[in-house]
Amino acid sequence: MSRPDVSFISGLGAGYVAELVRLQAPSKIARLFAWIATPWTVRRAERRLTGRGAAIIGRFGAWPDAERPTFVFPLFSPASAYADAQLLPHAGGLAASLRRRFDLCHPSLAAIVVIGRMP
Repeated sequence: MSRPDVSFISGLGAGYVAELVRLQAPSKIARLFAWIATPWTVRRAERRLTGRGAAIIGRFGAWPDAERPTFVFPLFSPASAYADAQLLPHAGGLAASLRRRFDLCHPSLAAIVVIGRMP
């Protein structure tokens, strides 16, 4: 199983740090496992930032590509609900059921960016 790539983002404004959690995988089954593991992967990224002394200020979804997203929006917010309903591809069936059960992000996201602010 492929693990999502979690990497530190540099070059942000003064006082901000971020971790990029990539959700791409080489196969559909690997992508499914990476997507289901997303809450734990995001928590690991958050722990890395708080370990550096940062306070978490937001989690953002990027679609359709991590390097050149068409749009980026805060997760679990009104903007996220709008993106789910109007902008992202329809995710029904098993994906919708897993999302509700495990409080997962939309399955088509390319990445999640966790942003923190240094004191």
